[in-house]
Amino acid sequence: MPASVDELQVRVRTGRGIAVLVEGETDRDDPFFYRRWFDDQATAFSFFPGDGWNRVAAAVAELRRREPRLPIYGLVDRDFTTDDEIAGQYTALPANGVL
Repeated sequence: MPASVDELQVRVRTGRGIAVLVEGETDRDDPFFYRRWFDDQATAFSFFPGDGWNRVAAAVAELRRREPRLPIYGLVDRDFTTDDEIAGQYTALPANGVL
């Protein structure tokens, strides 16, 4: 069961470095793989399960509203992303913080 935004807020506040919400439902899903891939950057990033593209985007928006001083981003696959949106990410970070 994915964490509520309230639970994510607590985890983000106590995490290290940049908070990155990813699509998995639990810490054993997508966050597990990102932690393994970025192990040498463990103090720079903390990965949290966000339970799907829409929920990641919504949670990032809400957490950024609640915690404006914390670096919070989302990372999703491109299932629902157009080629134009992908191309735009090569020139600038999306305003919503979800890549």
